[in-house]
Amino acid sequence: MKTSKGYLQGDNAQIVVTKNQIILAASVTTEQNDLHQLTPMISEALSNVKMIGDGAEAMTTFLADAGYYSEENMRENPSPTLAILSPPARTSREVKETINAYKEHPEESPLAGFSRNTSAGMAHYLSTSEGKERYRIRGTTVEPTFGHIKENQKIRGVMRRGKKSCDSEWKLICALHNLQKIRQQVQVLKKAA
Repeated sequence: MKTSKGYLQGDNAQIVVTKNQIILAASVTTEQNDLHQLTPMISEALSNVKMIGDGAEAMTTFLADAGYYSEENMRENPSPTLAILSPPARTSREVKETINAYKEHPEESPLAGFSRNTSAGMAHYLSTSEGKERYRIRGTTVEPTFGHIKENQKIRGVMRRGKKSCDSEWKLICALHNLQKIRQQVQVLKKAA
């Protein structure tokens, strides 16, 4: 993978998590950019949710960081019932100025009518109180999950080489994370009973 310090032998770990930090999908890619991972990760998560017997409609919102945003990705949403929220990596100065000008009354903004499939529409929506509230959840889901794996489990990398081997090891790490989370939730339920 190309980094700011040159090339390194490494992989890009991907996960999709629930509000309770249960990992629904996990994958490893050799691409340093997340841009091409959105649709495959959503599709894998939807497939896994169907496999466990929960309807795909149980997933209503997918929160992704700016690295996943592109207008093409927003149009390629694999589920008509799934709202994808991802801040555009780059927003024009004009859009930023419009958002700032209508900060107090975003519903009156000329951007309010834009589709969230456009960078201007997504930037506008995420600047509204509803958009901010919905996107804020991301800070309590995926980032702490990565933090738990790296800090609590002390896993900073994989031991195997090759994409297929790294992918299977990453999935095992994620399965162990899920078992720990489920165990914690069961203990909380037992204490409450």
